[in-house]
Amino acid sequence: MLFRLNGFLLMAAMLFAGCTSEQQIRKSALRYFKDGNSAYLHRDYQNAIWNYRKAITMDSETPEFHFNLGLVYYELGNYPEALDAYMRVAELRPGLSDTYYNIALAYHRMEQSTDADRYYNRYQDMLSLRKAKELARKKAEMKQQEQPAVAADTKPVKAKSPSTTGICLPFGTIYSTGSKLSSEGSILMRRLFL
Repeated sequence: MLFRLNGFLLMAAMLFAGCTSEQQIRKSALRYFKDGNSAYLHRDYQNAIWNYRKAITMDSETPEFHFNLGLVYYELGNYPEALDAYMRVAELRPGLSDTYYNIALAYHRMEQSTDADRYYNRYQDMLSLRKAKELARKKAEMKQQEQPAVAADTKPVKAKSPSTTGICLPFGTIYSTGSKLSSEGSILMRRLFL
């Protein structure tokens, strides 16, 4: 019995230590990422690259680390490295339209117009979809705001049950969550994740 209890406590301690270790690694990666951002903003590009790469070594699944690394390489004119970083972002977060715009820019700088056009078209398609979602959200909000006015104008109707009355309201209110389109339009390449 005592052996089982000690084994259970040892296992619990190991699990807890593993979680703490992962949290510490994540915090360290974020610290390197922030240091990279600071270096980038001060145009210390080599230091920014070092910090972003260090963050990626600790946490290779965070797309923002790769995205900002791509920005540095693009700024330095190292378009193949920028392209590699952006392609990794596209793998990790395929719905991020800015990535496809940046890929198109890198291909354009490398004079690969066919690939540049393909990725720029994907970027435009994603923006169109985002605009459509935003328009649908706004229409739903307007419709929802109009409903109380309609409800105030309706008269109570007799329900099937003789003991209750109610107000007739339309069904099917749509709630949409979508990201808002940036007012900068196509100048999104310069966006730095902070």
